[in-house]
Amino acid sequence: MNISLSHIKPSPINDEIYSPTDLSELKQSIQNFGLLEPIVISKETKNIISGHRRYYSLKQLGIKEVEVREVEVENETIQLIQHNQHRQKTTSDILNECRIMEQELKKQFGGSQQGKRNDINGKGRFVVVQEIANKLGVGYSQLKQIRSINNYEPDLIQKIDNGELSVGGAYKIVKEKHLSHHKRTVPSDFEKDFKSFLSKHKPSKKQILDVLKNTHPYSLENFDGDTLVKNHQSEYSSEEVKKKVSNY
Repeated sequence: MNISLSHIKPSPINDEIYSPTDLSELKQSIQNFGLLEPIVISKETKNIISGHRRYYSLKQLGIKEVEVREVEVENETIQLIQHNQHRQKTTSDILNECRIMEQELKKQFGGSQQGKRNDINGKGRFVVVQEIANKLGVGYSQLKQIRSINNYEPDLIQKIDNGELSVGGAYKIVKEKHLSHHKRTVPSDFEKDFKSFLSKHKPSKKQILDVLKNTHPYSLENFDGDTLVKNHQSEYSSEEVKKKVSNY
């Protein structure tokens, strides 16, 4: 349906999320071919859900009437972001979308309330970021890289927006500079099983040593530390070995 342009209004959150863009080509297209897609607005508030660039172009062109499509929405902010999935966006826009979407999802699922989990509906962090990526129409890996870049080297975001760096190139810098030392040693199966055993049975230090003393080939070792030093050419002194065993 067609209504007066003055009866609809931009969403208050739109300018907080998206950077201003040049409207010259869009205005020329409207002059040549008319409005190819109606502006999507909230049936209740008449706020624009999709079509802010079209709205401002029409306004600058002095056009008074516009074709619109009304929709019923639960959350205007989430709907606005989802309607912009195919919009050409800067990396800064994607970060803004991510930040706002996370805030809205926390409100929706109660994560921002005291005593409530902030990992949306009790889900793990991976699932939360995956949910946001799905709603933004962005790949999970790409969103994770963008967030890491912003966390460690936010100045690189502007370089990506300016075309000086790709997301992959910027992430490589962040990874080499900040993340390479974050790799954790994966525990062996033995270590995991032994820790599980200790947690379950809670043996005393004496019980552990008694079992070792009576179990081949560990029974061949002298647990006062002397044989350990002699047989294995330990870099530690006998007294140091004794201390390590007693501190186990």
